[in-house]
Amino acid sequence: MNDLKQLNILISQVYSLSKKISNSNNFETLADTNIDLLNKINTLEEELSDKTKELDDFKNKYDHDMKIKNDELLLKCDELNNLTKVSFVQSLNKQINDKNLIIQQLENQINKLKTPLTKEPIVETKKKVNSEFNVDNFEDINGFELTSYKKNYYLRDLETNELYDIVDNKPGKVIGLINSKGKIKFN
Repeated sequence: MNDLKQLNILISQVYSLSKKISNSNNFETLADTNIDLLNKINTLEEELSDKTKELDDFKNKYDHDMKIKNDELLLKCDELNNLTKVSFVQSLNKQINDKNLIIQQLENQINKLKTPLTKEPIVETKKKVNSEFNVDNFEDINGFELTSYKKNYYLRDLETNELYDIVDNKPGKVIGLINSKGKIKFN
């Protein structure tokens, strides 16, 4: 902008000098002044041209940088969309796995209900097995301890605290568990 103002000032000076030339007899001095003014005008035009080129270069660089940033933004948006899709699929897979577990539990319950029930309670059969047990014939088994409860004998697993009925002086089926308070819970 300053360059344009200077150019306008120079043009007005040239105009005023040209009026003086017509009124003055001193042509040589005016011719020299006129040449100086034209040189200044040419210099200002060159500077203006250089500034215009710099501005164009800057605009081109800005446009190029903006295009790169827009491309990067589009890539990031695509990545975010893909992550959202993956997260949604993972959520659906978790829901499917949860439903499969519920189905498996229900199938197990159905299979248990389908098996015929025996008329004789399980505890009574175990008592019969234990009633045949003779303490004097029992030999110690590694990892098990002989335990009695209500005049019946059982083997307790020392690691898991599970109770087993005794068959041929060996652990049979699991019939219960001794909890941390020492109470027996039968299956």
